[in-house]
Amino acid sequence: MKIMVTGGCGFIGSNFIHYFLKKYPDDSLINVDKLTYAGNLKNLSGLSHSPRYIFIKGDIADPLQMEAMVKQGVDAIINFAAESHVDRSIEAPDDFMKTNVFGTFTLLEALRKVSPNRSVRFLHISTDTNMKGLKETYDLIEHGKDRVFMAKMDVTRYAEVKKVVDDVHATHGRIDVLVVNAGVVRVGQIEDFSEEEYDLLINVNLKGTFFTCKAAVPYFKKQRFGTIITVTSVASHIGQNNHACYCSTKAGMLGFTKALALDMAPYGVRVNSVSPGATDTPMLQSDVAKEAKQRGISYEEVKREFEQQGVMGRWAAPEEIATGILFLATEEASYMTGADICMDGGWTTR
Repeated sequence: MKIMVTGGCGFIGSNFIHYFLKKYPDDSLINVDKLTYAGNLKNLSGLSHSPRYIFIKGDIADPLQMEAMVKQGVDAIINFAAESHVDRSIEAPDDFMKTNVFGTFTLLEALRKVSPNRSVRFLHISTDTNMKGLKETYDLIEHGKDRVFMAKMDVTRYAEVKKVVDDVHATHGRIDVLVVNAGVVRVGQIEDFSEEEYDLLINVNLKGTFFTCKAAVPYFKKQRFGTIITVTSVASHIGQNNHACYCSTKAGMLGFTKALALDMAPYGVRVNSVSPGATDTPMLQSDVAKEAKQRGISYEEVKREFEQQGVMGRWAAPEEIATGILFLATEEASYMTGADICMDGGWTTR
């Protein structure tokens, strides 16, 4: 079998490529990546001399190039290519649209033109809270829709959470890994903090974790294997100015995770957490912007303060935090449960 991977030089794509070539020694792979954003050839070191691996620098939004790739004859296409919208003002969506929407469309068009009567499997790995964007991608997929699961879910509503978890299990027959990642942040001094904002923090960060695990745990207990990973925060371990309410919910998540690990150990299910430090995501950008406004200083000043909390002098990239989550999801972490990986750039060493 020959597969084509687009965006395979990012963290998730590169890990998939390493795993695929190790798992299937008789198969080959073509990797196409533009080498922007997360794309880095260092992620694929050691593969350049493999006769089963070919790297081509390319753009999935280029129709001629994609048609040429598909013409080489592939049995499956897996698309990891994506641009992340880290600009907090959302003023320049061109790159996001080009890669995530038009790039996916271009791949599908290349398949349709080159192999109109041939069944080629196409899997787009994508998650988003924007249902409209997910549906646009889903509608472009001509074959294999039965292997794509898409849902918009409010973690503060147990009925919605349970339905999604039940639907996933009904579709796939099991749940190997559950990552509890939904979260919100609000900042401010206690005397200025509204009850509504604190309710939001509790409902999303604490009850959302509880609801998600509550819905999935019966399946884990019945199948007697799997792993649950909660995404907590460095705020689980320390206090932060203007973050008393937020810290309380994240510390609660950490305690919840450790206690759940005890309950699930007899069933062969591991439960661990990852505590990120300052990570360059829209959530942190929003947090910094709100704090800057409240204190009457610039965004960059607050950002520098966050960067100086750790010993590395910078924010983490999301891909760096993903390494910890992926590690806990694999058998490499088979002897870990009730543990927390603190990925904070040295913040808690001070």
